[in-house]
Amino acid sequence: MPLRATIIAGLSSLCVASCFEPASAGGLSVAYDEFRFIPDFGIEPTSATKGHLVLAPYRVRARAPAPAVAPAPVAARRAPSLFGETATDRLKSLIAHVEAGRNGYDAIVYSARIKPGKRPSQMTISEIYAWIAATPNQGHAIGRYQIIPQTLRSLVSRSGLPLSARFDETTQDFLADLLLEDAGYSAFLDGEIERVEFMNNLAQIWAGLPTTAGSSYYHGIAGNRAGIDWRSFQSAMDQIFSSKNASVARSEVLNF
Repeated sequence: MPLRATIIAGLSSLCVASCFEPASAGGLSVAYDEFRFIPDFGIEPTSATKGHLVLAPYRVRARAPAPAVAPAPVAARRAPSLFGETATDRLKSLIAHVEAGRNGYDAIVYSARIKPGKRPSQMTISEIYAWIAATPNQGHAIGRYQIIPQTLRSLVSRSGLPLSARFDETTQDFLADLLLEDAGYSAFLDGEIERVEFMNNLAQIWAGLPTTAGSSYYHGIAGNRAGIDWRSFQSAMDQIFSSKNASVARSEVLNF
C-alpha cells in the first residue's frame, strides 16, 4: 500500500509571550516564562531564572563565578525492530514507533486534555471531526501516524473517503500511504530523488523523525523532538530498502 500526499502539519502561527525585566542595581533575581502556542500541538512553557550581583552600600565583595556544569549526555535513541511483510509496512512501522509508541492505532497526542469517548480505531471520521470541534485549544493528533486536523481534512477530501468511514487500521494505513507519497516515495523508489532527500521529506511530515541536522524539523515546538537519531534512521532505511527490497517496494505503491 503506498502514497503521495502530505499536508505538512500546519504550523500556521507561533506566538511567544515572555515577561522579563532586567534586574536593577539592587541585585534582584528575575524569572521569566516563555510560552509557545502551535495549533493542534498546544502550549509549551519554558522558564529560566537569571541572577545578578548584589552590591553592598560601601564595599563590593567580588563573587567567584559558579563552576560550569557540563550537560548530561543524551543517550542515542535507537530505531525499533521493524515489522511488516513489505518494505512499505516496515517503513510505516518505523514511523509509528516514533509517533505513536505502544498505543499504535489508538494513540492520542499527549497534550490532549480531553480524550475522545472511544478508541480512535473505533471512531468514524465524522466522530473525530466532532471531537475536534468540541475540544478547541488542545492538541488533536490522532492514530498510529499522529495525523493532525488540517492534514486529516485534506487527506479525506483528496482521497474521497466518506465521513462515515471508520478510522480503523486499514484507513489509517491508507492515509499514511498518501503521506508517504507526498514525501516523494515513488520518486525515491524510481531513483529520481536521493534517499537523504526522501528522509528529510519524511521528517518534515513526522516530527518524531530526525533531519540530517540530527534533530526534529519541529524541535522545541510544543515539546517535539526526534524519537531516534540520524544514524539509527539511516540504519533502519538500509534494512528496509536494500536493493532487493527497493524493487519489491515499487510494486507496493498505489496509483493515486
